[in-house]
Amino acid sequence: MTLGTGALLLWGGALVGALLLAYFVLFSFVWGAGYAPSSRRVVEALLALAGIGPGEVVYDLGAGTGSVVFAAARAGARRVVGVEIEPLRVAILRCRRRFSPRPEAIEIRRANLFGVRLNDATVVVAFLWPGAMERLAAEWGSGLPPGLRIVSHFHPIPGWTARAVDPVHRLHLYVVPQSLPSAVEVDPESGPDQEDRHDHDGPGDPAGIDAPVVSVGGQRHDPVTSRGH
Repeated sequence: MTLGTGALLLWGGALVGALLLAYFVLFSFVWGAGYAPSSRRVVEALLALAGIGPGEVVYDLGAGTGSVVFAAARAGARRVVGVEIEPLRVAILRCRRRFSPRPEAIEIRRANLFGVRLNDATVVVAFLWPGAMERLAAEWGSGLPPGLRIVSHFHPIPGWTARAVDPVHRLHLYVVPQSLPSAVEVDPESGPDQEDRHDHDGPGDPAGIDAPVVSVGGQRHDPVTSRGH
């Protein structure tokens, strides 16, 4: 093999790798979700904020390569549904499921995350771009099961009221029906006060109504939920 041939193969391999990476990262933008894997610290904080443990049914909308899916299964969730539409990531998810300690608790569903039925869910996780969150908020206007907890990473749900916020990891916890826009009571004469208006884009509640700010250092805590346990 000559140096020229070796260099050609090297450049060819680099080009193929770059194309695969571009496909892997950019394909999901077609669906309005994007791709950015969550770090281990964020996933641990998310599990703690949502209170994910035994008996839970967790849906991860836009599961990516499964950082939340497999962590929730390890935490003892009764059932974890990873929803992903991109074929390569679906293949990775199914391969990881096959070799996971609890494959029977994990379902990998190749589907568009918009329109997924959440009737049996107790926790929903979403790390999506603002446009996707806005579209989901419109779809979730009614029909969600009472007591459902939704954790959004980074981008809040437009118009909803967070029940707790982790500003360090950019996590927002919502509970149905308390977090729905229809559950927010505002004085029709005075409206939101000036302080609420200034807080609208801050690290606290995105709806301009104060939400508890929680610290998740690695210890579990009691999230603000409507459940009795």
